Amino acid sequence: MRVLLAVLVVLVMLALLVVLALLVVLILPVSLLLRVLLVGSDGAGGALG
Repeated sequence: MRVLLAVLVVLVMLALLVVLALLVVLILPVSLLLRVLLVGSDGAGGALG
């Protein structure tokens, strides 16, 4: 039983790491795009024209 519990704990930790990695991968491009749009609209006339 202890072995099964240890395996479950490891699997849960791995799943959490995968979810965190996916969140980072999804959030970083969005934040970069927002930053580019905001800076562009303030300075160079906007990225959307």
